[in-house]
Amino acid sequence: MGERIQGERGEVLFLAYLRSEGGGLSPRRKKEIHLDLILPEDDELLAEQGLAALRRARILRLCRQAAEQGTVLTYDDLVHLLSTSFSTLKRDVRALEREGLPVPLYRRRGRRPGTRLPLLLFTLLSLSRPGEAQGSSVFGSVSLDYQYEAEESQGTSTSRQAFHHLYNLGVDGKILDPRLATFSLSGTFGSTFLTGEDTRALAFAGSLSLLQGKPYALTLRHSQSFAMNTTETDITSSGANLRLTYPNLPKLFLDFDRLKVETRGKSPSELTFTTGTARFSHRFQKATLEGEFGMQHFEDGIRGTSKDRYFARASHGITLSPATSFRVVADGFSQEDQATIGSSFSLVNRPDPTLSRSVSLGYRVRRSGDQTVHSMDVSGSLSKSFTLFPWLSANASTSASTSGILAGPGGIGLSWSGGGSVVISYLQPVLILADYSLGLSYQEGQEDPFGMTHQVHLGLMSRTLEPFRLFGDYFLTLQEASADSTRHFITLKGEAPLTPNLFLRSFADFLSEASRSPGPPPTSSEQQIMTAGAGASYRPFFNLSLDFSGSLQRTETLTTSTTTLQANTGLSYLVPIFGRPTLSVNGLWERSSQDDRTRFEVRSRLNYLFGQVTLTLEHRFEVRETLGAPAQVNSIFISLIRPFRIGRGGR
Repeated sequence: MGERIQGERGEVLFLAYLRSEGGGLSPRRKKEIHLDLILPEDDELLAEQGLAALRRARILRLCRQAAEQGTVLTYDDLVHLLSTSFSTLKRDVRALEREGLPVPLYRRRGRRPGTRLPLLLFTLLSLSRPGEAQGSSVFGSVSLDYQYEAEESQGTSTSRQAFHHLYNLGVDGKILDPRLATFSLSGTFGSTFLTGEDTRALAFAGSLSLLQGKPYALTLRHSQSFAMNTTETDITSSGANLRLTYPNLPKLFLDFDRLKVETRGKSPSELTFTTGTARFSHRFQKATLEGEFGMQHFEDGIRGTSKDRYFARASHGITLSPATSFRVVADGFSQEDQATIGSSFSLVNRPDPTLSRSVSLGYRVRRSGDQTVHSMDVSGSLSKSFTLFPWLSANASTSASTSGILAGPGGIGLSWSGGGSVVISYLQPVLILADYSLGLSYQEGQEDPFGMTHQVHLGLMSRTLEPFRLFGDYFLTLQEASADSTRHFITLKGEAPLTPNLFLRSFADFLSEASRSPGPPPTSSEQQIMTAGAGASYRPFFNLSLDFSGSLQRTETLTTSTTTLQANTGLSYLVPIFGRPTLSVNGLWERSSQDDRTRFEVRSRLNYLFGQVTLTLEHRFEVRETLGAPAQVNSIFISLIRPFRIGRGGR
């Protein structure tokens, strides 16, 4: 075992075994190395993610630093350095490798590797009887729903009812050992009747997971469902996933999915979708390489047609410095006589938290039939934050982009935007927020190629009326292009917690929009919407809450004018008895001048838990009148749900 010699500011000098050519250690040769046992960022990691995350980060850091200096650490070395147990270290190393982070660590705790243990395990497995699947738990649910609705309108009455029952049953477990294989099987049966068109549905699903703790984990899945009403529909789905995550090698994920949908009846169909993808990722030093490619196959069995679609994407990110990163992305797509190939390059620089700079370049080729289009785009952005005074902070940003067709039909497009924002806290009564942005654009080939957009925002927030709070915002958008538009929006809000149990609120909004287009033919539109409302929430007891609100809305356009009044009430009560039933009642009254419409609605809902059975009762009563024609609706909904699980602590 190595020996820690001394430490200063989190750095220790350690005697570690030299790494041999075969990746092991030289038992009689040691070297003095430098290890960063404690770094300043460890405190932040501990606060945000906890002790386990800090310990795993230190394991990875110490092992990599030792490998960079030509040595290898053992489990005993880490136990000595981190003052933890051997079992905890093994668990942490397995967790890191499952995340695709290889740990350069000697695994035999400083002893020479031998073959007696693998040979013993092989002998025991050979002499043992074949193992059978072991069910760990049985789970499922039973649900029954009944719904009835009756409506009376203009001397006629109609009624509808439906009864639906659904049964779910499943089992999951392991084969010999959960590290070897786990499985899950489930089935569902449901039917609906009393509707005039009875329906039935049957479904089955299963999955098998093999060697999930290994770097070569495999998952297989299959499901099939059948539904019958006026038509019969069969849906079959199968798939597989293979995960290869060997240390020091690229991580590889292989996925396969096949979906077949078959319908029998007046309009038969038979559609099959097959997808296969391969994804990989690899991180080495300061670079990350990722990629994906795959194929999709679509087949129509009735029409005898099929289509193939191919796609691919690769990206390479490089950290040039702590403040600068570079990224390259290439992608491609192909389907029949259409194909697209493109690539982009981007550079991002953040020298400090207040400054951000980026630039990107992209090139793309599109082919459709005999036509090929080559295009290129360039963009860049700059953002800077300032703290001019303790009471004044600001931000300024600008960005520009250009895109053009190098070969083929089309033209060149240019755009630029810039703006800034300030936060002023100098005035004691209010906090002021202000934003402004300007955007310019040019698109070749249009009748009016130039465009301009202004956006303004002004916000106020009270700071001296606590516990009362007032908010106000004003937004303005001006657009000048082929179609000119103006938009004003003003909103005011107020909140007043009078007591811990009583809360008042109010709001008022005003929206004005106008747009004009020279045509031909010339068009114009205008609208104004004014809304005001208030509400109160009151909770006199821990199990009782009341809510009241009302609003008035006025909408005006060039041709219409509408006024809508609305009032809402709500009550929620938790009954302090066995099962803790919850009763909620909500009422709505609405009056609109459009169509001379009046509506009144009351919804009542009761949830009750009997052991493991959840009972839901709901009633809705509605009275409405439109253009002098009254109507009345009554509906009842009853639901019973009983989930269960046997095993793994289930009841």
